[in-house]
Amino acid sequence: MAASGKDGGGGGGGRLKAFHRNHAGLTDIPRDIPPHSGVINLSKNKISILRAGRLRNFTNCQALDLSYNNIALIEPGSFEGLGSVKNPLRLFLSNNYLENSIRSEMWKGLKNVLRLEVAFNKITHLRRGMFLSLAEAKLKELNLGANNILQIAEGSFAGLSTLRFLRLSDNQLKHLKPSMFSGLEMIMYLFLEENKISLIGEGTFANLKSLHRLCLTGNKLKSLNGLAFNHPTRHLQLELRENPLECSERLCWIKKSLSGGHVEKIDKAECNTLKDKKLVKSHLAEQCPEPGQCWVVLLVLSTS
Repeated sequence: MAASGKDGGGGGGGRLKAFHRNHAGLTDIPRDIPPHSGVINLSKNKISILRAGRLRNFTNCQALDLSYNNIALIEPGSFEGLGSVKNPLRLFLSNNYLENSIRSEMWKGLKNVLRLEVAFNKITHLRRGMFLSLAEAKLKELNLGANNILQIAEGSFAGLSTLRFLRLSDNQLKHLKPSMFSGLEMIMYLFLEENKISLIGEGTFANLKSLHRLCLTGNKLKSLNGLAFNHPTRHLQLELRENPLECSERLCWIKKSLSGGHVEKIDKAECNTLKDKKLVKSHLAEQCPEPGQCWVVLLVLSTS
């Protein structure tokens, strides 16, 4: 299959030179990529190993797409010399076979990474320091969705102090605790939907001072203690759709958050409570049957 050398859309006054060789049956990085390529698309091939030095000196590259390959191993130094401080890079590694072999040295040499996509792989555990060498790359967006992540070790996100967007949706997380998100002081968007989360520990989100949107849709939460936040971030949008929430005193902090600020958005708010051994849904305008219990659980909450 012939490579395409078409111009891609570029920022500023110029256009990026694009190299496309997808669906070509490649098993390795081709050696004929023009050195000034701004977009390199090698998706939907059969590459299984990224070897050190094969992407060296593509300093103009702003997007490298290696998704839909068979990549199971990335040698240290594979990205050495890719991109530059002046050219923020988007790196796509989704839909591969990366497991728990991810180590910090894999990312060594990356200088300025805007976005890193590692969704739809085979990762089950996030380990301490696995992104540490990205500290100088100033990563802004990380997608780890649709893996099989069961555990997040303390320090897994060390080196990602500039991260703004983190997607951990469609994994196997069950219990959240504060140590999981240490080092993410600047995070604004955290997506945890479609896991199996049933328990969120005290202080889990307390240090995420910049958090603007937290999505917990489609989990197994029956309750959510306000101490998970300590003091909920201003302008927080909290999404709790499709959880088996039950009215209890542990949810009263949501009502207090509403009464203390202006409600920006409420969408299909409802709470669940057990009555006569049956689950009864009580909508926003109704009073929960049990006295002393919260009258609403917001599925989308935004206060200012």
